[in-house]
Amino acid sequence: MAVNESIIVTTNSNVAEKLRSTVQSKTEISMDNVLLTAVGCPGAGSIIELLKPYYKLCGVDRDIDAYGFHLIPGEVVPDASLHGPYLGEIMRIIKTLHMKFVLPMSTNELLPLTSIKQFVKTTYDCTILVSSHDRLEAAIDKGLLYTYFNKFDFIPQFVVARTPQDLFKLPKQKLWAKTGFFVKPCRSNGSRGLYRIVSDSDAANYRLDFTNKPMPYGLLSFREFIARLTSQGMDEVGGLLVSEFLEGREWSVDLISDVYTVTRIRDEIRSGICTKGHLDFDKKLIDISQQIVKKLGLQFNVNLQFIETNNGFKLLEINPRVSGTIVLSSQVVNLPRLALLVAAGRLPILRRTGELPSDSAFTLSAGVAGTCMTRHYKEIFY
Repeated sequence: MAVNESIIVTTNSNVAEKLRSTVQSKTEISMDNVLLTAVGCPGAGSIIELLKPYYKLCGVDRDIDAYGFHLIPGEVVPDASLHGPYLGEIMRIIKTLHMKFVLPMSTNELLPLTSIKQFVKTTYDCTILVSSHDRLEAAIDKGLLYTYFNKFDFIPQFVVARTPQDLFKLPKQKLWAKTGFFVKPCRSNGSRGLYRIVSDSDAANYRLDFTNKPMPYGLLSFREFIARLTSQGMDEVGGLLVSEFLEGREWSVDLISDVYTVTRIRDEIRSGICTKGHLDFDKKLIDISQQIVKKLGLQFNVNLQFIETNNGFKLLEINPRVSGTIVLSSQVVNLPRLALLVAAGRLPILRRTGELPSDSAFTLSAGVAGTCMTRHYKEIFY
């Protein structure tokens, strides 16, 4: 039995349906072949449903039991970390099945796919929806990302530790001793590897709590953290991002640079995945997000995550791909579909015909504020 995650969406007006139809109904349905990667990821089911009416979909995943294979035809491929075998299979599928587009849904596939992007475009006329390699490096590696934007107010206090010894060189005030601090691998997905490090005395004060929901991060004393880090090393994660402890409301932004931006609030998060959320409009956050994406030069679907603190919005991370909860943002306009239309060169036509108003990043997002989403499980039997 495979477990799929389904979405329930409620809206307080009929505006959302009108806006979704702007790109979905007037634009002709081409039924081009689209290859979706990582069809076992949490958001795959909803993205498949968003694209199914408009494209012939095929999926790949490293797991033979990936639930996406029960929704669309597909093939098992090697893990993306095995660059040669993985890329060889992707190119074979593109060639034999005449794929027009490849839409990656997992971060660890993005960099390998950039290496064949130009080849498959020239040879097979297939567009892979990824940004250039150097742009992706700056977005995926959180150490590089924070360093690049170090002078901006939306970056938390941080340091980058590439070796365990780097942590001992930090001045005491950099460890934010009163509240502890966060550590996270510079290269990781979602909340994987996120720990809050506190003093030995504070760690001892934490007791077993069988009533409250679990914290979205692990908790370690500084002594235990250093001991584990020294024994395990940091080679697999490319260093650690050490940042101040932040509390506040989490936001997610789904956008296509210079085309469309939707802001939403992550009301409930489990294992790094938004299980409850709602659309909300914040122009300042839209401006910050567009500024970041333009400076990095990212293309197609991009997701940014922020936390709203007493000192303003602070950037947590960037996912330069379709996000797992893009279905909520797509209650405004079908964003995966829109990215494929942009890749096909249809943007000027969309704007000329009025299917995508020029002020869409602001006016339309405000029009559906309050639309809510709840994610729930749905089983697949086989």
